[in-house]
Parts: sequence; structure tokens; C-alpha cells
Amino acid sequence: SPAPADAVCGGSGGVVLKLNAREVLQLAGQKLVGSDSEVRAEPGEVESVCLALAEQVAAGAGSGSRGLDYVCYTDGPFPGGVVAIRSGRRWRLAQTQPLPRKLVSPIGAGDSTSAGTLHAWCRGDGAAQDEAMVE
Repeated sequence: SPAPADAVCGGSGGVVLKLNAREVLQLAGQKLVGSDSEVRAEPGEVESVCLALAEQVAAGAGSGSRGLDYVCYTDGPFPGGVVAIRSGRRWRLAQTQPLPRKLVSPIGAGDSTSAGTLHAWCRGDGAAQDEAMVE
């Protein structure tokens, strides 16, 4: 199946939903107990909920709607992921190097990560992106 950029940045467009892992689980009525910075969400559970959420969106969107193509999630300091809705393919984004200085505030970090990831998808080629993501 194509890398995310092929659907999002290619000529066909695409619909991407970005949430954090706790938001994904809350939409399914689940609650992750503990601090965002200390307790990791189980990636398999988050990804399963992403697929179920996409089914709900598609069912409520009507026949003329495209629905979701990808759901991306972040998980605080832990690796995030991408779920390709139509194929069910999943990527886990490997964690990068630690920050060079003490963190002042995590507010906006997920949005910044999303923007950087989307930018990288749109400027790179699919093969290189597949290599950069962990399946």
C-alpha cells in the first residue's frame, strides 16, 4: 500500500485526522490512568480504536463522503503512529533524539509534530518514508 504522502500530498488528496492517544481512547469510552508523560498508551489498542472510529465516521458521513484516509496519533514523549484506514496498514513513528535542553512547556508539541510529519510526507518520496517509519 502507498505511504501516507501518496494519498495526502498526491493529486488525489486525502483526509487525515490527528489526535493524541488519550483522546482516541476517550472517544471509545476508555480512560488511560496516569500522567501523560509517564504512562504510555498501548499502541495496538489505540490503532484498533482508530479503525473503529473511522468506521463510525464513514457510517455517519453518507454515501457522497470520502471518510477518513489516515488517523495519526501522538502519545506525549512516547512514539506515535499512523493508521491507513482503507488498508489497515499501521506505522509507528520512531522516537527521535532527546531535546538538547530542558523542556519548558509541552503545550503545542503534538501540533508541531503533526505539522512536521505532514511537511516531511509532502516533500519526500514514498519509499524513503516507508523506511523512516517502523511497522
